[in-house]
Amino acid sequence: MTAVARIGGGLLTRMRTFISALNDPPKTFPIDFWQRDMRWSHERSCATVEAVIGAYAQTIAQLEIVHASYDDQETRTIRRTTPLARVLRNPNHYQTRSDFFLNLIRSLLSRGNGYAIALRDDGQRIRELHPVMPMCAYPMVDRQTGDIFYSVSSGTMLDFTEFMVEGRILVPQRDMLHVRLHTPHHPLIGETPLAAAAAGIAANTAISAHQAAFFENMSRPSGVLTTDQKLNTAQANELRQRWEDMSQGLNAGRVPILTNGLKWDSLSLTANDSQIIDAFRMSVEDIARAFRVPLPLVNIMSEASFNNVEQLMQFWLASGLGFMLDHVELCCDRLFELGPNQLSEFNEETLLRTDFKGRMEAYGTAVTKGIFSPNEVRRKEGLPPVEGGDMPRVQQQMIPLDWKPGTDTPDPEPADGANDEAGQDGAAAEDEPPPEGQASADNVVRLNAIRARRDQPRLAPPKEYANG
Repeated sequence: MTAVARIGGGLLTRMRTFISALNDPPKTFPIDFWQRDMRWSHERSCATVEAVIGAYAQTIAQLEIVHASYDDQETRTIRRTTPLARVLRNPNHYQTRSDFFLNLIRSLLSRGNGYAIALRDDGQRIRELHPVMPMCAYPMVDRQTGDIFYSVSSGTMLDFTEFMVEGRILVPQRDMLHVRLHTPHHPLIGETPLAAAAAGIAANTAISAHQAAFFENMSRPSGVLTTDQKLNTAQANELRQRWEDMSQGLNAGRVPILTNGLKWDSLSLTANDSQIIDAFRMSVEDIARAFRVPLPLVNIMSEASFNNVEQLMQFWLASGLGFMLDHVELCCDRLFELGPNQLSEFNEETLLRTDFKGRMEAYGTAVTKGIFSPNEVRRKEGLPPVEGGDMPRVQQQMIPLDWKPGTDTPDPEPADGANDEAGQDGAAAEDEPPPEGQASADNVVRLNAIRARRDQPRLAPPKEYANG
């Protein structure tokens, strides 16, 4: 039995399971969902679904992904010339990094799976990544060896002749970037969060459709025309048509003329009609909750302010977005077979650069505490280095906890009493420059000069001030 026969033996069953997982209604749907015209897979018809998927896809697409390595001291180094760095910076000849990750994340969230085929050079190093439509790739397992392959039908820019096996494209697992979400039906087939949000999407779509029909039919339940005269069907239809011609379309807002004793009685919204906004908001919250997206990111600004944007991004990074970034990073690490001290990283600092004042205060604290050097902070802000700014700095009075007198560590600052005892002569000595060849911040030289001046005998005051 050939490898294709072994792999393809259970293909039909797996395809049926996969298609059924996508097409079966969620368990939360009523049994007569088809009679109610409830849909769960048409995510493009729901603006809220587009908002939450776009929030993830556009946010990740704007982040730079780098190849980082760590030494034994956990010092981080960015590597710019490795195959991982080159491919993720320029995946192929027709897509930028932003295009590639934008479509990969959209496929991942809308279908539960994101695919990309890796092409290698003569040295077996990955040189290109080509996206594959999620509905055109199906994972399969060799029954004898347990190896994983992906059957690709279409949806690609190239023919991939190097993967052709007996007339079909079979891509081994080592050459396929496969990012998948929760796998409730099959370990290799992810499920989209749209399945969990199906009821909310159906309600949101139904409310939006109701609003569209509502506004199309004069934008509000405007009222009724009444008359004391008895009208036949032809007369009623004629009056209705005349009213619509004078009040709808391009004639909206004009003053109609009523005849035959007609009177206009305006109708107000009922309490149930007024609650449609609350119902719509609840459906939006339900969809955002399933995707773990904060409400302000889908333009629900009732509980947000523009003063907490950075805190909002930090909250999202600690929940939904942080998981998504780490999930994609791990898949890239496995595809490029990185070592234990190497990994791919998205630069999350881009998301936290909105609060300039808070960022500057944090930099000031980091420099004062000796965590960052001045040049490291300037480099983060895209500024050139300055002379002498490569060394971290701390305040002068800070000493190790195990310091004892007599060690090589400089003495601490003299007490207030010593300063008072030194008097004006001590103050003058502090203002004198240190001997040539020594740094101005040399505490030992400065303290020795103070002590020497302090030990000298004091001169007697002039006679004219003796009795004063």
